[in-house]
Amino acid sequence: MISFFKKRTRLTVSFVIFFIIMILFTVFGGRGLITLINLNERKREISKNIDALTEENKQLKSELMKLKGKEYKERTVRSKMGMVKPGETIYIFSDK
Repeated sequence: MISFFKKRTRLTVSFVIFFIIMILFTVFGGRGLITLINLNERKREISKNIDALTEENKQLKSELMKLKGKEYKERTVRSKMGMVKPGETIYIFSDK
């Protein structure tokens, strides 16, 4: 009867050790809980970065459309190169 209890105790201890090892692998293993938490945090950071870049992209597209527009080109040519439309008169004021 003593040998039965020894075997049962060894078996119980073996199962306890096995479950402890399984829990450790579940938490700390390569695909464990800690890795999952780190990957979720990285995913959130990447999503924030994507959102910021998407917003910046929208702003740059809007600015590009303005720069391609006829009004911007005309204003730039007039101010930087001093060009005028036919029939316009240029007034130059002195600081006196």
